[in-house]
Amino acid sequence: MLLRNFQGKDEKIHAYVKNEAKHIYTSPENLFVKKHRYTLRGDEYSGDRYEIESRLEKIETRSAPIIRKIVGSRKSRLDPPLPLTREEGDAVKLFLITLFLRTDHHADEIVPLDQYEHECRAEGFRQAEIHGVDRSEWQKFQDGPEFSAILEDFLHDLRARVAIGSPSKIAYQIEEFMRKSGLLIAMPGKGASGFIVGDCGGAYVPNLDSPGRFYRWLPVSREVAIGETEDGDNVNYIDLSRREVNRINWTTFEASDIVVVQRRSDLDYCVHRWENSSSDTR
Repeated sequence: MLLRNFQGKDEKIHAYVKNEAKHIYTSPENLFVKKHRYTLRGDEYSGDRYEIESRLEKIETRSAPIIRKIVGSRKSRLDPPLPLTREEGDAVKLFLITLFLRTDHHADEIVPLDQYEHECRAEGFRQAEIHGVDRSEWQKFQDGPEFSAILEDFLHDLRARVAIGSPSKIAYQIEEFMRKSGLLIAMPGKGASGFIVGDCGGAYVPNLDSPGRFYRWLPVSREVAIGETEDGDNVNYIDLSRREVNRINWTTFEASDIVVVQRRSDLDYCVHRWENSSSDTR
């Protein structure tokens, strides 16, 4: 849904694969695809379940027309910008936070998997009992491939549930975010390049004025990025300087394996900086 906002007139998109230092020109459907990322795995008695994907689809479907409205109003340079209702703001905020939770990069930071090691092993032993493994054989079972597969399925399902905030710790974080956070809607100012988007979802960007504070930014088109602010329910529209746009783009670039742009020239700053830093390291 978002990548379409970055495609050109021929409905293709520029991408850069960092570890191969390779540019790709392709359609959005060929990028950022991970099959069955949200499918809850079944066992020998039940099939796979898709309720996570269904709930994510509802969140995306609800927010898509609102994001299109924001992008359209900023492209047209409407002044004042189109206001958002409380319901529209909440829909965008929920989309913003779940997009972070959907990426492995941020999920690992928000929910370190080692916090769930106890639950993970408890599930393994529960499955051992289901499989009729005697307690004296648990250590052998724990060292075997069947136990490893159980743990892998548990962690996979945990990541899927994190995406919609079903673990209680995550549900509380989402509730706090919805209650305390407002929205920043930013457009590159005169002379600034456009935004890039990466497979990290969004980026935690250091605040230029207050070191130690971070804003969470999600580029939703070349012309618009949506961020969060501590300004409650308000929606604030701002223009960003070239330096601020570069900072968002560089942070996105650093945290991503693949980055996507509407115009290849928007990548120049990040690629040159990346190549120079790699040369310095060597």
